[in-house]
Amino acid sequence: MKALVLVAVALLVLAPAAEGKRDRLRGSVKVSHGGKAPKRWKTLTTWMTTSAPAAAPAPAPGPTGPAPTATPTPTPGSTLPPPNPRSVSVNSTEFAFTLSQATVSAGDVRVQFDNSRAEDPHQLSIDGPDPDFWTFAEVGPGDVTQQTISMRPGRHVLVCPLPGHEELGMRAVLTVR
Repeated sequence: MKALVLVAVALLVLAPAAEGKRDRLRGSVKVSHGGKAPKRWKTLTTWMTTSAPAAAPAPAPGPTGPAPTATPTPTPGSTLPPPNPRSVSVNSTEFAFTLSQATVSAGDVRVQFDNSRAEDPHQLSIDGPDPDFWTFAEVGPGDVTQQTISMRPGRHVLVCPLPGHEELGMRAVLTVR
């Protein structure tokens, strides 16, 4: 890549010195290919013969003050629930789970499975302390679903049970206290 940049810079620097030689170079390319250069060479020839781009004009002087701040654009899909010890959002992408918080309180917990940023369908299974096990139905890209489940204290492992997804990184751990 560095060599390509150096060649490009050399061509731009040497191009004005070789003004009279451009036509001869262009003619030799056309003659060596039966009178017609391939399209990709025409593009390269055009690139080599164009002058360097003009510098951007300086901004007009104006009042000095704080720079305007951009208003954040909301992302499509659902928003994370506010921090709540009885609620967790599991966001899925290719191929990862991200939890809105790592710890929730024991008891009834609202689990939101957010697949709005994913490109493929995914599924969520939660394996808690025996015998606790929950599975969400498979959801398509852009979908969000939720369930309220009764969670006992302990370590809960969240995985996507679709073939190969857990091995690719769709695994998270939720602690219930």
